[in-house]
Amino acid sequence: MQDMGNSLRKNGLISSKSNDSKVFCLSQRLNKLIKVLRHINENNKQKDYFVIDAFRNAYEALFFKERYSAFYLFAINTTEKERTNRLLKKKGFSYEKLKEVDEIEYPEKNDYSLLNIQTCIENADIHINNPDNEIPNDFSLLKKRIAKYVSLIMHPGLVTPDKKERCMQIAYTAKFNSGCISRQVGAVVTDKDYSIKSVGWNDVPYGQIPCLLRSIDDLIDNEDQQAYSEYELKNEDFVEYVEMNYSKGSLKARNHSFCFKDLINNMKHNNGKKNSEEDNEKGKFIKNQVYTRSLHAEENAFLQIAKYGGQGVHEGILFTTASPCELCSKKAYQLGISKIIYIDPYPGIAMDHILKSGNNKPELELFSGAIGRAYHQIYEPIMPYKDELKLLKNN
Repeated sequence: MQDMGNSLRKNGLISSKSNDSKVFCLSQRLNKLIKVLRHINENNKQKDYFVIDAFRNAYEALFFKERYSAFYLFAINTTEKERTNRLLKKKGFSYEKLKEVDEIEYPEKNDYSLLNIQTCIENADIHINNPDNEIPNDFSLLKKRIAKYVSLIMHPGLVTPDKKERCMQIAYTAKFNSGCISRQVGAVVTDKDYSIKSVGWNDVPYGQIPCLLRSIDDLIDNEDQQAYSEYELKNEDFVEYVEMNYSKGSLKARNHSFCFKDLINNMKHNNGKKNSEEDNEKGKFIKNQVYTRSLHAEENAFLQIAKYGGQGVHEGILFTTASPCELCSKKAYQLGISKIIYIDPYPGIAMDHILKSGNNKPELELFSGAIGRAYHQIYEPIMPYKDELKLLKNN
């Protein structure tokens, strides 16, 4: 069934030929069904709410997000450890089956037509943490969290955001300042009482040009030298590799940005030779983080305190839209951060190897709450609540 779905998104048929225009064919068919049901219920003077279970392709969710202002993408999530235990113990999965499922739902290759749970989580409007309970089949906590946000969707402004939502919303907003072309991440550092001390996002050091605004065409033509490092301009092996693998061409007026880390990792992986068709197809390279141009969001937030001065953050709290990598985890540990609240897990061993070691282990918490567009839509009342009460009383 998954293969059939992937094929339909590629070309609208159960075949291998690709057609980019068919990526929304499943969403379009579902949208037609919704319109038919709405028309029937309008004639019967009924109002319905629709729940689609479930999105595993981010572009299909985007299709509905752009068409319905009242569309909300929920991410019902849990920690990686709890997810693994559920599949292995409760669902009876083998380790081989678990690996097979992860390769399908968390693909390394970025293909618009494939399933990609990670991107769906990143794009979600409302996040609900569904942890394991001591009582089997006890879903009371999950029900309460879902009921809260359904109530807010139907009647915005019933309650105010909690302190964790407020801080994470700022981190979420901050990430859009990032000029990274791979992934945007935001972070906020607070004291133990959730008073915000600094904000950061992943980006190049102050004074350098973000990757989004640089062009490999300009690099090849040796133009706009201020945007490029001396290594990129003068290292003979690097210049030769770029000229060998990248040719100038039309991208329909789009800037030909490039990731230096990916490029140099590919270069070292191939010993300076031209990429093979297999490497280009699979996008394989050694992911050495040392070559990244950007500061990570968490370390950028930490450095703002050192740069401009401020209160110490010992026993403070780190909010981040993606859990910290190994390097940022060590910095958080060294600063004495007491809690790390994150939205989606960053691949790697930071949690198990660094954050769950020693005598000062910070508490790790998967975020629950509304962010982004949903934050404004469900917490901004249609009218002042006092006026609403007065209106109801008069009626």
